Amino acid sequence: MLMWAVEKGREVVIRKCYENGIFAEAVDNDGWTAMMYATRRGNIDIINIMLQFGASLNHATNEDKFTALHMAAGNELVEVCLALIKAGANPNQRDSEGKAAVDYLKDPKNKEKLRDCMEATYSGGKTYDQIHKHRVEAGQEKSVSFQRIHSGKYTGKGDPCNDDDDEED
Repeated sequence: MLMWAVEKGREVVIRKCYENGIFAEAVDNDGWTAMMYATRRGNIDIINIMLQFGASLNHATNEDKFTALHMAAGNELVEVCLALIKAGANPNQRDSEGKAAVDYLKDPKNKEKLRDCMEATYSGGKTYDQIHKHRVEAGQEKSVSFQRIHSGKYTGKGDPCNDDDDEED
């Protein structure tokens, strides 16, 4: 029921599934989670609902070892990629071919945007695991990289992973 509701974009049904105890990490025969279906569709609203109910971002499929982030990148859904990284998806997780999600983006501008976001989110020489632990303890705190600050891409206001979110003075 949950997978069907995600595929159809039925927000009310998804909430009811979770509220009635359907496990957020239920998988189909190929190892796909509902989060992966939502990501493939590019539905940020559904992704946000699923995150509220504890859906994992780093589960990998059985055979290819794709994550939700790999699927978003493979479909050139860069805004979904950015949202997943901001929510805690591991951008360094590799699939069965040893590729990270960024390797699946074809558009060079999208690759640059994703790399900028990764650098801004995971800067300071810390590993993903260190950052994730810190985020859990400190409530999703982000740091902005030296390069992003001095490149003029980040003004110090708004979201460091979204150039369009910088506020004007």
